[in-house]
Amino acid sequence: MQFDFSKSPIQNINKLKENYSVDLDIPVKVEKNDWQVYDSKQGRGLIKTYYFQTYKHLVYFFTEIVNELSKTKNIPIIIVSDLEVTIKIESSYLSDITSLEVSISKFVEEIYEDIRYI
Repeated sequence: MQFDFSKSPIQNINKLKENYSVDLDIPVKVEKNDWQVYDSKQGRGLIKTYYFQTYKHLVYFFTEIVNELSKTKNIPIIIVSDLEVTIKIESSYLSDITSLEVSISKFVEEIYEDIRYI
């Protein structure tokens, strides 16, 4: 969805809510966790680095994130360096963190926690 400059920001946000069936209340306060808030040219986002002991775990983590989030077209920026993966989550539509980014961070966290069972 593109921003419609003929409409107000609230009207554009409401259109996003209709299209994506998510609560886009902004700004969102991030619950206490170890995700960091960062500023970029596009706005604010969430970032976290994960560390893995095996490539099997890293591949599982990466694959699960891409498989699930590709269905919603909300794939975060994923930077892989050896057994370290940094996840950056930014809004594609707004310049601040919304509940969509928070829900993606929670999903990523759940996938990482699942690794101890594989």
